[in-house]
Amino acid sequence: METTEIGDERVLVDKVLVALERAIGVKDIDLETSLADFGLDSVLWLEMVMQLERTFHIHVPDDRIASMGSVRDIVELVRALSAVHS
Repeated sequence: METTEIGDERVLVDKVLVALERAIGVKDIDLETSLADFGLDSVLWLEMVMQLERTFHIHVPDDRIASMGSVRDIVELVRALSAVHS
């Protein structure tokens, strides 16, 4: 059981990283990367959120967007929102 959870976590992280790469065109992203490091403008923020919503079939409420400070924050947000929708 524990191995499955660890495997599921890796799959989630990998999917988030791919979604971010597609949305903002940045490679070599890791969990500790700050979103501020990407220099995202409002259009890229919107594209990033829309890509996450499409990839994970979730809705990211506007008030939750501001809480995304790092890639790890995005993974946690996607996990929480996915749990609500399952």
